[in-house]
Amino acid sequence: MGVTINWTLVVSLSGSLATWFYTWVYLDMAQKMQEASIFNNLYTEYSNPAMLDASDLISEFKEKHGSDRYMYEFVRLKRENTQEGKKLDHARRQIVRWYKKVKLFYAMGHIRWDSYGEVMPGKDAALFFLELFEPLVLADRVGMQRRLSPVFDWYRQRYNLNSSSFVVDEGRLPAALRQAGQMKMPGDEL
Repeated sequence: MGVTINWTLVVSLSGSLATWFYTWVYLDMAQKMQEASIFNNLYTEYSNPAMLDASDLISEFKEKHGSDRYMYEFVRLKRENTQEGKKLDHARRQIVRWYKKVKLFYAMGHIRWDSYGEVMPGKDAALFFLELFEPLVLADRVGMQRRLSPVFDWYRQRYNLNSSSFVVDEGRLPAALRQAGQMKMPGDEL
């Protein structure tokens, strides 16, 4: 009494397993190629001269006005609708939107954190972003009484960075806004 082997079934199962394995390998390679393409596009965009100029503009503005004053001066110039204020706001928007885009690609699973998180944008770049742009955005949002974008907390959590010690000095902020005629505070004359 021997065991009979159904060779048709064995060949059929082997073919099915080989097809499944090939499909899995193909899908894995396609995902990695898509990630590499997205990474390349994001990295190219980050290295674009316009992005570098935007970053330099805000950095130089901070150096010019000091780290304790630049965010209030930014809000004042923006509210007064000066040419410099417009350039600074466009630079801020460009950089913040890029970081939001990167966050979105990670959140949507188009790129995987374990594959690219250490280099896109990288801990040093994230720290630079937080230190330079969070005070600007926070001062602007408080002045407009709008919520702060969660993008800063997301990078802070991802790279295990310390919480920001910056707190908007609302006593300084309304003065800049009153100058521009944008915000009335209790006690202001009508």
